[in-house]
Amino acid sequence: MLPCGAFGANAAWFRLCTLTYNVLSAMKTVGLPPKLADARPKRLRFAVFSIPAKLISHARQLFARVARVLADVCELLPTRRRILDACHWLLPPKLPEPIRLKASPAASG
Repeated sequence: MLPCGAFGANAAWFRLCTLTYNVLSAMKTVGLPPKLADARPKRLRFAVFSIPAKLISHARQLFARVARVLADVCELLPTRRRILDACHWLLPPKLPEPIRLKASPAASG
C-alpha cells in the first residue's frame, strides 16, 4: 500500500524503503549476532537501535552507561562497533587546519 496519491511522493517513499532494506541487509551480514540474522526490522529497532542508556561526557569522551541487567546489550555493543568499523568510509574526511594570515601593517592605513 502506497502512502500518498502523488506519484513523486510514492517514488520517494519507495526509494527510502529500498535504502532501508539494503542498509538492514548489510548490517545483518556484517555485524549482527547469529540470533538476529533472521530478525525483522521491528525487532532490530527494539533490540539494536533502542537501547536505554545514559550518556556521560568525561575527559572529552562520550560514554553510554548501560544497565547491567540487560545481558543482550553486552552482546550488541561489539556489534555496533563492527558495523561502525565496516562503515568507516562513510565518515567525512578530516579537513586540514585553516591557514591563518597575518594582516600587514601597510594594509591597515
